[in-house]
Amino acid sequence: LRVVRRESEQFFDMAGAPGAWERPTACPEWQVRDVVGHLVDTTESYFVAFDAARSHAEVPAAYGLPGMAERVDKQALALRSVPQDELVERLRTDFDKMMGMFDALGPEEWGGFTVSHFYMGPLPAFFYPAFQLMDYGVHSWDIRQGTGRAHGLAGDAADLLVPFMFVL
Repeated sequence: LRVVRRESEQFFDMAGAPGAWERPTACPEWQVRDVVGHLVDTTESYFVAFDAARSHAEVPAAYGLPGMAERVDKQALALRSVPQDELVERLRTDFDKMMGMFDALGPEEWGGFTVSHFYMGPLPAFFYPAFQLMDYGVHSWDIRQGTGRAHGLAGDAADLLVPFMFVL
């Protein structure tokens, strides 16, 4: 979680910087504001998923991965008109709430509490912090890539992501 927090702070600094909002990223046709919109949409879907898991509510079948890219794009672009300060603050608030949820997980819940992911279906809770690391670490890389300056992914972030890259 320490690495997720560090990566998120770097992300917030880049996304909130004056003049950054409409800059290109490594994601084709996405600007910085679209990456922020994507993370808002993703994180807020995790709240719904954790609430459903905690209340033992029935959830719809997973959307699946084949249509994920198209739907993620649509969801991110739907937030494109939200002003920079407002959307970055919304994401910061969402991030703090999500990290509080992770901090509250007990030792058995990390691997034993199942939360249904919108696209992939039921997953152990420990996948969600890994997804947050992907979101903040990899999408920070996307923003840096859009600047055209030399950059890289932090070694500890890359090390933590390796096992998940083999799965995905």
